[in-house]
Amino acid sequence: MPSKCCKILSTLLICIDGFAAYPKSILRAFREKVKRTPGRGRCCLEVWPDLHIGTVIKCTVKRHLEEVIRQVTHGTEEMVQKLLLLSRGGSVINTLYIERLNGTIRERLASLTCKCRHAASKMETVHAGMYLIGSTYQTSPEDT
Repeated sequence: MPSKCCKILSTLLICIDGFAAYPKSILRAFREKVKRTPGRGRCCLEVWPDLHIGTVIKCTVKRHLEEVIRQVTHGTEEMVQKLLLLSRGGSVINTLYIERLNGTIRERLASLTCKCRHAASKMETVHAGMYLIGSTYQTSPEDT
C-alpha cells in the first residue's frame, strides 16, 4: 500500500504490459479516503489525481513481433510525455527497466522463483537478499 507522503511529492507514472488486471489493481492501490459530506457515513475512495498509467501491448505472430501498441490507460497523454522526459528512461512508454529488474531478481535470488530447490524459510532471508540486490542494482550505464 503506497503511503500518503508519496502522493505529495510528485506525479506518478506507472508503465505496465497488457495484462488486464494491472490497471484495476493500480487504481485500487493508489487511492485514499475522502470525506465529502459532514457527519456519519462512508468516505469516498478517490484515485490520486496525478496518477498516470501507460500500457505497452506487444502483438506477436508465430513468435515474431508484429506490432507494439503504446497507450495511456489512465491520465493524460501530455503529462505522460512530460513524465517520460523527466525520468530520462526514454521518450516512449516501455517496460524495459522493470523487466530487467525482474530478471535480475529471478537470477540472483533463486528463492523467489516459481520452481526452486530451496525456498526461503525465513522472511529475514528474503529481506536481506532484496536489500543486497537493491543496493547493488544499476539501471543503466549512465548511473555509474
